[in-house]
Amino acid sequence: MRYIFGDIFGEKLPSLSAQEIGECLETIRRDDERGLLFIDAVVEAAQQSSGRSSLFKAFEWDTKKAAEKYRRVQARQLISSLYVNLPNMKGPVRAYVAIRGKGYRSITEVMSDSGLRTEFLTEALKKLQGVRHQYEGLSELGKVYVEIEKVRKHHETKRHKAIRSSKSARTVKVA
Repeated sequence: MRYIFGDIFGEKLPSLSAQEIGECLETIRRDDERGLLFIDAVVEAAQQSSGRSSLFKAFEWDTKKAAEKYRRVQARQLISSLYVNLPNMKGPVRAYVAIRGKGYRSITEVMSDSGLRTEFLTEALKKLQGVRHQYEGLSELGKVYVEIEKVRKHHETKRHKAIRSSKSARTVKVA
């Protein structure tokens, strides 16, 4: 099997061998009596590997740096765990959302500003495309994918019309 890296929290992994790490993780999984891959087993294997292995290099072993990175993960989890009830919504929604990694914004601000809402929808559709790739083999989700594609096409059409009208408005002002 050929392994490649995807993004993690929008950050690229350092230059590591995805193939080496994938093979190492597969070995750890196979060694488990239930055939499962557990986080603790991965950390333990990384600790026991030589300092030159890709698995070892994938972790931050400097305790001070690791603690700082973990506090950032905790802050993300804290921000992501807050929900609010908004009018016209069927249930609670996240209180703060990140758009293109530019920090977090209040969901009320995002939903009430057409530009931010468009960016938020664009990002949501990209994430749904990622989910689609992850679960592509599940034919039961075919109808869901069709509906997502309809929304994506409608959104793209609206976005292109808005861009064209914005350009023509600028052209008229210049003339």
